[in-house]
Amino acid sequence: MTMTSIKLTVATAALAVSGATGALGQSFPEKPVELIVPYAPGGGSDISARVFAGCLEGVLPEKVVVRNITGGAGAVAEDTVAKEAPSGYKLLWQHQSLHALSARGVTDHSPESFDVIGQVAFGPWGVFVGSHLPFDDIAGMKQYIADNPGEMKVGAALGGLSHFASLVFMGAADMDIDDTQIIGLAGSKNRVVAILQGNLDGATMDAASAKPYIEAGQMKSIAVLAEQPIEKLPDEATAKDQGVDVTYGVNIITWAPKGTPEEVLTVLRDAWETAATDPECGAAFAEKGFQAMYRDHEAVEAYNTSEMETYRGLVEKYGVD
Repeated sequence: MTMTSIKLTVATAALAVSGATGALGQSFPEKPVELIVPYAPGGGSDISARVFAGCLEGVLPEKVVVRNITGGAGAVAEDTVAKEAPSGYKLLWQHQSLHALSARGVTDHSPESFDVIGQVAFGPWGVFVGSHLPFDDIAGMKQYIADNPGEMKVGAALGGLSHFASLVFMGAADMDIDDTQIIGLAGSKNRVVAILQGNLDGATMDAASAKPYIEAGQMKSIAVLAEQPIEKLPDEATAKDQGVDVTYGVNIITWAPKGTPEEVLTVLRDAWETAATDPECGAAFAEKGFQAMYRDHEAVEAYNTSEMETYRGLVEKYGVD
């Protein structure tokens, strides 16, 4: 069976499902499905969502559209979807920020607040700095921070995933986080702009957001936090290449409001699997610096348990408020 015929089969099945408004005998979906991205346009989460919305064309009989709702390091979008009627028409496009915020106790929502559709991609992160800085690798960064305590300005969404990523990286590299200035700034795109303007020196963030500026010579990659060099930054060294055993990236998961009808979840899960495992979709993700990685809802639920333990440990170790 060709990929086109698989897509048509999923679309036909979707048209046959009656669940979201079963009493009226209507099928799902009958209108566009919204993917709610908790971050600003142009960042890694937004980029990946728009890639996947394109992958879903022809898989479902209706379009999947991306909508950005910012605020609270992701909490505002999470709250929006959690309070939405469980119809399947409004879904959350989120990663470990959900786990981190829950572990900090600053949100009423946790992975258990949603029904899982599935994971479709992994977004490797890296440590990126402005091209003006006089170092090019982890050893140079460590020495620079030691020689200039308190001078290096590192951008992060305080208490958010980028903050945790910086803590994990600097801890693994034996750098003293107290010798840097952690500047609160949410959104990868905003941190990139601040680096280009000279208001930040660097940040730990998704490779997709940094990639165009590295290629333009406006930023430098200090370390890619992946097991091996990534396809779109093939010449950039990983932390492991430099003797620092650390990896970090986002597992991009789609969530539905709790209580979404099982028939609707089935349509969405089948569509997500079809699109995420399409080689063309994998290539589209790779083009933007992501890696296609499909995990079904059961695998994601097991992951949620272990990930919550990880972030609770980080909150306790570093006293993150």
